Amino acid sequence: MKKTIAMFFVLLLPVFAQISVSPKSVDLKGIAIEYEEVPFVPMVFFDGGSSNIDNRFDTMLKELAERIADNPDVIIEIRGYYHKMGDGISGSSELCHDRAEAVRKRILKFKQGIAERVLVQPAIDPTKLRRGDFGSRDIAIQQENQRAEISAHINEPVEITISSTNPKNAIAQIESEHQLYRIKRLLDDNPLLFIIIEGMNLGSMREPNKALEKLFRIKNALAKKLDEPYLSSRIFVALRYDESETEKIRISVSSDWVINKPTMRANTHAERSDNEITIKSGKGKNFEIFRSDGSKIADVPKGWDLSKIPEPLWNYFASSLLKTSAGHFERIWSKAITFKFKRTKECTERFIVGNFELNRLQALDTQYSFANRYEIAENIVRLAAHNPDGKLKIIALGYTDDTGDDERNRQMSQLWADKEIEELKRLLVKPKLLEVNGFKKMCEIEFSAVGMCNSHRSGSASSFTFDENRPEERIAKRRVEILVEVVK
Repeated sequence: MKKTIAMFFVLLLPVFAQISVSPKSVDLKGIAIEYEEVPFVPMVFFDGGSSNIDNRFDTMLKELAERIADNPDVIIEIRGYYHKMGDGISGSSELCHDRAEAVRKRILKFKQGIAERVLVQPAIDPTKLRRGDFGSRDIAIQQENQRAEISAHINEPVEITISSTNPKNAIAQIESEHQLYRIKRLLDDNPLLFIIIEGMNLGSMREPNKALEKLFRIKNALAKKLDEPYLSSRIFVALRYDESETEKIRISVSSDWVINKPTMRANTHAERSDNEITIKSGKGKNFEIFRSDGSKIADVPKGWDLSKIPEPLWNYFASSLLKTSAGHFERIWSKAITFKFKRTKECTERFIVGNFELNRLQALDTQYSFANRYEIAENIVRLAAHNPDGKLKIIALGYTDDTGDDERNRQMSQLWADKEIEELKRLLVKPKLLEVNGFKKMCEIEFSAVGMCNSHRSGSASSFTFDENRPEERIAKRRVEILVEVVK
């Protein structure tokens, strides 16, 4: 009996210590940061009546294949759709299946060993439109509806309705339902999974800060319970608005980032004290470097070359995905790798909140947009901590494509930008609740919102442009970016 109990406890021991890194902290001086996120659109579009995939989608599908491989508890489903006018007599359920199957085969071409988790499913309504109508002769509308869409879910979802807003009671309920270990294991093994704590601001938008503060306190209690930063850094809060009279808080594990996490471009310069992080492990042989939000930075053998400095405001972790004797996958982690610096020389960062549907009149309320918005707020606080004598300039930039007239697009893009600034300010009312390490006070912050319409001519516009003849790039353009600048 004693042996059985001993074995049980051994199985529950954490495994992160199996990877060691040296040094754990790198000193930087004279830092200049240029960071920009790029929208990731998990859709493939087809010519009328065709299921052939254009090679331009390979970059997106290859990235998706990597994300699926890195997150072994995630299931991908692909559904095909057609447009009655654009696809003509070729439009049918068979064409929809062929489109979805073509996407599946292309994903599997880029990565072995994930076939069982990439599934083709029939669409409930294969004629469901993204926009426009069935009889439209507009080529752009036809293009956006001749498509295959990709969705993600967890094989055994975690969703808990919390009956108390008291943090201790909330954690006790999670433990009593035996969900804490499952949450930890899912985040342990899947870098792009995150926890979303969703609450309702009852009756109206009055006093949303009090409702949001309750969610923060539950979030911070759960973060302390999970303990490790590679877990606790992926817990976010979401405040929705509801006319009901019952206060509800729901905690779930989301796979939204697997198919919606923006990709990134970074160009960072600094003087550094070390050129390489040495990585050692008794088990793993091939390592990956992940940022604390689950974004993969690099595949490395024995050391992480720092000839190119990543965006230094985040924590980073060395990790390896191992296959157990039972055929399951288990991920092991290092302790955090951090970059130390006092202030920035130059800093311009652009974050994507998410992509909007045309005619949308509210702020984005998808789980991934809540997570993105929360991370933007955290980054603002980090920059405020590193530049206490400076000033931060925060600009929300709303973009549409060239659909419709210019004045309508200007008004819509301005509305989107205004809404996102409101949401961001709400998160920053009590910045200490974000629990950012090193935070002491907020420096001066200037907020503004600009409707960019479909223009790239402004000096504050993104560096990347879009080919509006392509449906995926029109969709990518309908977005809100948050531009963060340090002003000396």
